[in-house]
Amino acid sequence: MDQQSKTSAVAESYKKSFVWLFQSEWIQIPAALALYPVIHAVYASGASVREHIYLTDIVSLSAFSDPEFPICLLAMLAPLLLFRRRLNWSEFDSFGAARLAVGLLALLAAWSFALADYNYYYNFAHSVDRLALLGMAVLVFVHPVFLPTLILWTLLMVHQADYPLGVAETADKRLLFQLLILTNTCLLVKIFTPVRSRTLLFLLSAMTAANYYYPGLLKAELSPNQHEWLYENQLANLAAAAYANGWFSWMDEQTVLSLLSRVSDWNFVLTLGTLLIEIGSIAWWTSRRLFVVGGLLHIALHTGIAVFSGVIFWKWALINIILMITVEIATREDKLFSPLHFVAFGAVVYFSPHYFNPVRLGWFDSPLSNYYKFYAVSPDGKEFEIPNTFFAPYDIFFQQSKFYYLGGNPLVGTYGGVRSYDFVKQLETLDSAAAVETMKAGRTARPIDENRKAALGEFVNRYMTNFIYEGGSEPQWWQNLSFLRPPYHIYSSPRGPAFDGSQKVQSVVVRYIETLYLKSEIINVKQEDVMSIDMSHTLEQSQD
Repeated sequence: MDQQSKTSAVAESYKKSFVWLFQSEWIQIPAALALYPVIHAVYASGASVREHIYLTDIVSLSAFSDPEFPICLLAMLAPLLLFRRRLNWSEFDSFGAARLAVGLLALLAAWSFALADYNYYYNFAHSVDRLALLGMAVLVFVHPVFLPTLILWTLLMVHQADYPLGVAETADKRLLFQLLILTNTCLLVKIFTPVRSRTLLFLLSAMTAANYYYPGLLKAELSPNQHEWLYENQLANLAAAAYANGWFSWMDEQTVLSLLSRVSDWNFVLTLGTLLIEIGSIAWWTSRRLFVVGGLLHIALHTGIAVFSGVIFWKWALINIILMITVEIATREDKLFSPLHFVAFGAVVYFSPHYFNPVRLGWFDSPLSNYYKFYAVSPDGKEFEIPNTFFAPYDIFFQQSKFYYLGGNPLVGTYGGVRSYDFVKQLETLDSAAAVETMKAGRTARPIDENRKAALGEFVNRYMTNFIYEGGSEPQWWQNLSFLRPPYHIYSSPRGPAFDGSQKVQSVVVRYIETLYLKSEIINVKQEDVMSIDMSHTLEQSQD
């Protein structure tokens, strides 16, 4: 072989090596991780529209009046349209795992938000937007080019709850949006290098695992010696707070106390199981069989949380089912699991805060709990507790009861959660209502925010006026589909007479309530009316 032939052979070898490296998933994965925060930021900007957008029949059309929305839509949609032939589902695999995974996630998003409760604050059904969202979810099965539109439309539906009370809680929703946006990121990477199903499923699973791993890690970080949450956190306190807030409302207190005693007996087993499931998620990508076991353990964790607190991460549970099914399909024709993939998976999960921003759900459960209850007061003075879910899609605001700016000087967060180990140990020494008040006297009181208080009053007034005086503007077709509505994230029920919309309302009273769990009993520490909202104008209108 002459020198020229040898040079050509070497050049060809280097070319093949470069092509292999460029098309390798070990380039595709870092590329997607680097690009994801940028794509996420673009979507966050595009979906942050002003409140007046929701005061129209068709939100998606009105959103074009905010410059960020059309710019985001164009930026995300144009590349996919331009290279749509390269992005067909068939280009991922021949067995449909990618199509099924992303299509089911799209349907989950559409079901969660297109069929969510009617918003009486705006008093618009937004029917066209809801139907369009359902249609786009179906079209995602046809071609991934419809994914950006689905994401933006869904985000528009979610962000309606940002007004007027503040930014809505998204812990239960964030993972679903992260997965859809990560898929969009992989589509953009696929324009330049042939991303396959196994790479997409690898990244979707890593993002899901990160949202379990970091809550477990946070529990250790909150502990001075990394082990206090495991040995000392009392999960019975969480169940007692949930009971005080309206969960287990069908049980009498003695039955609940007996149940809480059983929880205390098994406390170490439950805390150990929680940490093993959460932190163990970093090793989820070990083998096909262990992947299924891990997914089932995630679902078991959510089931336990739901039983003892009424907090249901049903979206997360369904995401686990979707991933288990699609990974099982993909492994029939492709090699997903290997020692190198296992190491890479652990690294992606461990460093995920740098690109994924996983949720960090972790706290100590204290025996003290506080919450705000809303009561409709009739003209004859009778009180009817307004269920927290009545104000859907703002129900999480009311379930989490973070109205600290109204007064009452609460010491703890939602369901008695605190982030300080030293403080939770102090709270565990409380044995009476007087002891709680003494502790409060030594701490700086939370200030009352009159502006936010006025905004809450205007919201409740407007929401209930639209519900009562308008007689319910919810379209008949929407009422007929009530059986298809998605579950709520948190459940609780009134124990006394409940407001159902049929009672006449003179005013709405907001009552601050504190309870303390003392193992043998749950005592009422404090009840204080912190706000009264006049509804007499609604009463007069309803009588005309």
